[in-house]
Amino acid sequence: MPTEPRTETAGLPSDTPRGVQPIRTLLMARHAEDLPTADALNRHDDAEASLIYLSENDGLLMVRGRALSSLRFFPTERAERHLMAVLRAENTHPKLLAAALQGVQGRDSAEVLALVRGFSDHADPRVRRAAAQVRPSVEGDAPGALEP
Repeated sequence: MPTEPRTETAGLPSDTPRGVQPIRTLLMARHAEDLPTADALNRHDDAEASLIYLSENDGLLMVRGRALSSLRFFPTERAERHLMAVLRAENTHPKLLAAALQGVQGRDSAEVLALVRGFSDHADPRVRRAAAQVRPSVEGDAPGALEP
């Protein structure tokens, strides 16, 4: 008998952000081009908090990674702190490191830039590729980068 994919519906703590379930559904898109935009995410309650929650607690690595990457739409201190913690943590799965690097895209701080540069020679090609793609947006002088 086929089993249903794991969902985090039953037994969620009472402090779970209200947008977790609908945002999780959006992140489960079959194709990357069908992932939610910033506007689509912001239509849900507690979108940023929901993405952070999913990146920490979801049972699927894919959902956790997509949540981290989607934090790029939230240029807040809270999102940046979370992404930086993921990037600094030991033994983080390379897929999650690559997603967190995508999440810091466009953030203009010396600390972010130093971390991105540090991942340029990572052993995993997914992490190196993400660092190379994000680096121009965090160096401050690239098109699309945030102004200092």
